[in-house]
Amino acid sequence: MRIHLGGSKRSGTVVDLRDLSESSSITQASLTRAVTTAIRPESGCQTVAQARRREPDGRPIELDVDCIDPATPTELDRVPAPRSFRAMLAAAARSRGWTASVASELAQRRRQLSSLDVPDVEVKAARRRVAETGTDVDRLKEEIASLRGELSARRELDAAPDRVRERLETATATLAETETTHIAARQELDRARRRGRAARDIRERRLRMEDEIGNLERTARRELARRLYPAVRKRLEGLPVTTGPIGETPGEFRGDLTLAGLVTGALAGRRAPVVCVSTGRSNEEADPLDGAASSIATRLGYPIIRV
Repeated sequence: MRIHLGGSKRSGTVVDLRDLSESSSITQASLTRAVTTAIRPESGCQTVAQARRREPDGRPIELDVDCIDPATPTELDRVPAPRSFRAMLAAAARSRGWTASVASELAQRRRQLSSLDVPDVEVKAARRRVAETGTDVDRLKEEIASLRGELSARRELDAAPDRVRERLETATATLAETETTHIAARQELDRARRRGRAARDIRERRLRMEDEIGNLERTARRELARRLYPAVRKRLEGLPVTTGPIGETPGEFRGDLTLAGLVTGALAGRRAPVVCVSTGRSNEEADPLDGAASSIATRLGYPIIRV
């Protein structure tokens, strides 16, 4: 494995980049993102990957990593895993071709969820249309009543009623059309409300199904993690460093998550580099990789990049 970072060129089974974030303005988080991107380029498999990230001060990080392209899940690209240890174990188990007992049910629920599309329902526009046409109906009724009163007055005065009668006939015809439009608007509002209720029902079904899927996913992770854990425990016990309390199940693990993650990657068949992120340790707590990283990388069968 060879790494080119700006003017720095480093190679080996273990490449330590921690000094870059300790002695420059490149933050550990930015360096971690850049290296992780470089070993898994978005453009697909290639021998030399390039990652460019920009620091807050505007300086670009230009990084080239000459390595094997990862064939394992992204959950195994860095340790400790950004997600839970159990999720990392489950990802490794799946990369070995293992499936959980709830896999079929989980796949079925996901298909059902993907088929539940919540329709877009616009009730406000339909409600506004009803209000507008209702206002027009009321205005025309008032106009007709006024014209009828004016027509009666003209007849009592023997005045010519023709123009008023024409206006009354026009207003009456317009009222009939407007009432028809108003009825249609009310019917459309009723349909929109029914669609809205149906959409709410679908949305509630989606929420319930998402909860079910979440529960099934947790069940699958627990099952796969528990199944793989004996192999992880055995590999940890064979490392030439102190791993901490391992326990009999993933939930009982109280050891070093970095070592556990590295071992998990090896069990998944990892051959591409893994980004090992240094975590804050007390002065009394030694980093198990110090002095043993090369030996561990050789035992596990893939390179390590320390950041």
